[in-house]
This record gives sequence, structure tokens and C-alpha cells, in this order.
Amino acid sequence: MSMMETKNALLTTCLVAVCTAASWSQSTGVKVQGTVKDNGKPIAGAEIVITNSESSATYKSKTDENGIFQIAGVPAGRNYQLEVINSAGLKIFVSQQLAFNAGNSTPPVLAIDTSDMSKTNLQAALEKRHYSREEIEAMKAQRDKAQAQNGLIKQALEAMTAKQWENAITPLKQLIAQDPDRYEFYQSLGEAQFNLAQYDDAIQSLEKGIEVANAAATFPNSANDPARKKTRIAAMLVYEGNAFAKLKKTSQAINTFARATEIDPSNGLGQFNLCVMLCNAQNIDAALPVCEKSIGLDPLRPDTYFMKGRMLTLKSKRSEDGKLHALPGTVEALWKYLMLAPEGPHADDAKKMLDQIGAKVEQQNQETTK
Repeated sequence: MSMMETKNALLTTCLVAVCTAASWSQSTGVKVQGTVKDNGKPIAGAEIVITNSESSATYKSKTDENGIFQIAGVPAGRNYQLEVINSAGLKIFVSQQLAFNAGNSTPPVLAIDTSDMSKTNLQAALEKRHYSREEIEAMKAQRDKAQAQNGLIKQALEAMTAKQWENAITPLKQLIAQDPDRYEFYQSLGEAQFNLAQYDDAIQSLEKGIEVANAAATFPNSANDPARKKTRIAAMLVYEGNAFAKLKKTSQAINTFARATEIDPSNGLGQFNLCVMLCNAQNIDAALPVCEKSIGLDPLRPDTYFMKGRMLTLKSKRSEDGKLHALPGTVEALWKYLMLAPEGPHADDAKKMLDQIGAKVEQQNQETTK
């Protein structure tokens, strides 16, 4: 398994920035609008997701080129969560416990800056009222905690984006200590540990992440959407399977990849890695159908065709005159690999196998281009 395959297999995690605010009484209909910026610069194409934490109803919009968004028809009420997801699919901001009041004379206008909590103004979303000293102190404590957590999230995300894995470990462990029920943090920690070749630690972190993900969700965000959670659990298992493979624990790797494909049969890379490990274990009869599933899910992955061609070559028979009689599909699989990756790491091996079965690359090329 190449590191490129491992890299593609392993998910890039979405670290969620958390900002808390107070919530108050319900009323009726609200139009929510605002801007999203990063250090004062507009973020275009970001998805804004407002979720009612009680009903799980969601309301979505995207920012324009100026970072402006607008969502109409949000029922007035409390306990709303607002998430910002950038164009790469990373959650870069979350605020909980917002309340929208239809009685406001003007629609709420939210000013969000994902780089600095002090530049973020969500007060326009909050119902106007007087607060007791205790409420003010509680709100301040919540905001201080959220701002500190945002700093850790930013630090971890920047380190992981730069592939400075060692620098991500400490803030991720601090985030887990603060919020042990957030499986996304364990997922990110497992990724960092894997890339530092701390495979046993990565397995432990990922298994804990899977355990937390399978427990009842205590943090109401889109990561806990059942379909998205299933995909992430499968991705954690693929990471974990790769860690077992690095440790030369073939049977554990096979079992882990099998778990990933059972949870999410659409995970093409999980199917590919399972195929590779079954082949390494010399269980070609089991590996071939898994390989076919991977091709069906990801027909542009070159190495899957090479694996198929290699396994079919191994199963091919030689006649008494020494000629190798390739099984159906062998030539097509090897040639497909060469078409997709003519300079790939297995190109020479593919050409040698084609030569062994009497299918010259030049001849195949001519027939393909006719």
C-alpha cells in the first residue's frame, strides 16, 4: 500500500469552532442574514447551516463573493446552532444556543469572523432583555471557554493543514480533555498519530472515536447526522486498518477493513484496502470480488486494476509448452492500469505480465486506438 493510497484513504477532519450565547423565549418568523469573514476578508462559497437543536430542523444558505448570506423563514425560537462550512467541506465556525426573535424591528444581521472571536458579533440574533449579574457572568464564562477552544481548534487545524503533525497533538488532546464526547477530535488525533508512525496510539484514539461516535450524541452538530457519522466511522476504520497493516498485523487489518465496508459499502478505498490485504494473505478467491466492488465504486483508481490483473495472472495456468493462458479480464485490467498510470509505480510490472501472456503493450495500444 503506497503512502498516496494511505493519504487518500485517511480523512481530512473537520474541526469545529464553538461559540456559545444565551437563549430566550420563542416568537414567530425570522429572516437571518449576515457576513462571514476570515480576518476581515470575505469567505465566498461557505455553507451556513442553522439547526434547531430541539427539532433538528435545518436551514441553509451559501455566502456570495462578498461573504454575504441570507436565510428566510427561520421559525423564531431558542436553542439554535449556527455552523459555517467552507468550500473544502471543513467546519470552521460553530455557535450554539442562539435565539431568534420575530419581534425585532429589523432582521438579525450576523457578523462572523472565523479568525478572531472578538471580531464576531452575534448579538443581533439575540432577544433584547436585561440580564442579572449571574447571567452575565455565566455568559462571559461560556464565551471565554468558547474563545479558548477556538484557539485550540485553529492551532490544531493549521498544524494538520501544514502536515506539522507533532504540533497538532497537544491542542487535540486538550480539546478531548475539554469535550470528551466529540468523536471528531479523536478522529483528528488518530490521523496525526498515524502520520507520526505512532500506530498503536492511533489505533487506540480511533477506536475511542468510534466508541464515542456510536454513543448517543451529546453535541448537536451536523457531524452527528446519522449518514455523515456512518461515513466518518468507516473512514476511521480505514485509517485504523492502515495502522494495523503498518504493524504487519494482517488479520487485524483485514477484519478492520471488513468492518469499514460493512458499515459503509460505498467506501471504495475501504474495499480496495481489503482487496490488497486479502491478496497479501494469499486469499485471492476472496480478494477478487472485493476488488471488483472497488472498481465499481471508484473506476479511476489505477492500482485497483493492477491488483486485479496481478491476481488473475497468479490464477492463470500454463500449458505443457510453457505458454501462460490468461484468465478473462487479465489483459484488460493490466492495460487499464497503464492507461490510467502510464508512469505509475507498477507500470514495469504490468508490462512484464502482459509480455508473459503474449499481449504486447504496443499491440494493445494499436487495438485500443482503432
